[in-house]
Amino acid sequence: MHMSRDELADIMGVTPGRISQMAGSGLIHPDPDGYEVLQAFRDVVTYYRGLTDLSAIKQSKLKKEDELLEIALQKARGEVLPVADVQTVWGDIMLKVRDALRRVGGKIAPMLPYAKTEADMQKRIEDAIDEALRELSRPVDYGGEGTTIISR
Repeated sequence: MHMSRDELADIMGVTPGRISQMAGSGLIHPDPDGYEVLQAFRDVVTYYRGLTDLSAIKQSKLKKEDELLEIALQKARGEVLPVADVQTVWGDIMLKVRDALRRVGGKIAPMLPYAKTEADMQKRIEDAIDEALRELSRPVDYGGEGTTIISR
């Protein structure tokens, strides 16, 4: 079904000038008999559906930009650290723990033959473990202000 510009404008609830703008921008396509109503509506719906999709994309982009700004703010406040730095520090901590635990056996072995009772052995073992734990609980400075890790 074909309609004139004024009839199509009346059905769509817009001005005839808006119909001319849509035709001029290529949104709808008149033919010599006027406008094919069904096709014009399809073209307009497709156009506005695309705008809705674009709006969702823009909102997603704005949300991601907001998240990036929040991360930058947290970095500026010193609330977050780069993953590589945290991995390096934890790697160092785990090496210290491993080394301290390995040294416990070497400290205990020479003393155990002199233990007179099972309770004395247990005390010597616990003392060696406590010493290793005290060593591990000392503050460690990883360089720079605010980077000292203090354990209780």
